[in-house]
Formats: sequence, structure tokens, C-alpha cells
Amino acid sequence: MPSGKGGISIEPGRRERQYSLSQIASAIEDVYGVTLQQMREKGKDRRITLSRKLLSLVAHEYGYRGKEVAVYIRKDPALITRHSKQMKELEKEVQQVLSRLTVRRSNVNSQV
Repeated sequence: MPSGKGGISIEPGRRERQYSLSQIASAIEDVYGVTLQQMREKGKDRRITLSRKLLSLVAHEYGYRGKEVAVYIRKDPALITRHSKQMKELEKEVQQVLSRLTVRRSNVNSQV
């Protein structure tokens, strides 16, 4: 797929788990203000639902299987599968999280 804004291409599974699921969840919290605990709870708040979708999509980008993500956020694997079908619709939001992960990694590397 072509690069999105910021030059980060979206290619499912091509990044080989550069980030843990907790790092991805933290980046989503940074961008959207939704905690992992909120993603794990029941509820249909729009921001929380979007955050769950983004966690699923970004995790997929880094090679995580739907079942792994489902266990991590304590949701039905079928939900995670449905999220994967929304990549095109949420490309801009996925780019924001991917950019945040890149910034976090740069900050960690510069501190070493």
C-alpha cells in the first residue's frame, strides 16, 4: 500500500512486532485519551469503540493475530475480525497511532 501522511506505509504484518500490545495501547491512550482499562470494559462510547478498533488494526500491522488481540483486550475474537475490515475507513486514525509509536521509539532511543 502507498505511504500515508508522514511517510508511514500501512502494510499488514510487515513490522514484525516492533512494539508490544501494551506499547500500542499506550500510544492510543496518548492520542485519544482512552486507557487500556476502558478498552477492556463493556460499553459503546464512541472514543472507546474507536480505540478498540485502532488497537486491533495497529496490532495487525505489527503482526499480531486477532486472537492475541482479543485475549489482550478481553473481547470476542469475532469483534477483532470485524475491525480488520475497517482499515480503509480508519486509515487516518491508524496513521496517527503509528506516528505516535514512532515518536515514542525516537524519544526512547535518544535517551539511551
